[in-house]
Amino acid sequence: MEREYKEIVTPVGNHKVRIKTWLTGRERRAIRGIIFENVNLSSELLEGKEEDIKPKYELGAEVIQKMQDKAFESIIEEIDGNKEDIVNRVLNMHEKDYDFIVKEIDKVTQSLSEDSKKK
Repeated sequence: MEREYKEIVTPVGNHKVRIKTWLTGRERRAIRGIIFENVNLSSELLEGKEEDIKPKYELGAEVIQKMQDKAFESIIEEIDGNKEDIVNRVLNMHEKDYDFIVKEIDKVTQSLSEDSKKK
């Protein structure tokens, strides 16, 4: 299947950002894998019944940032025709441009958040 791309233009800096419109299984797995590398999983027993064991986990801001960086790397093909140092270039943009790009990336990665809501 041929990869689909779309070009977005940021509202302040007018940066032309070429992004993928969908994730491959490998890309999705790499982004989600960051959670499993960094999460502390434990369980807690409620009311003393085995069937009431509930998993408990904590995600720090650092994990979310690592996932977002991986999403930037995976989804953004180029910025203003340049494929180098994508993450830092996005992070150095005006905050409105950054927010705009994050919203576009979130549209592509929405299946990741839908997975976490199912659990």
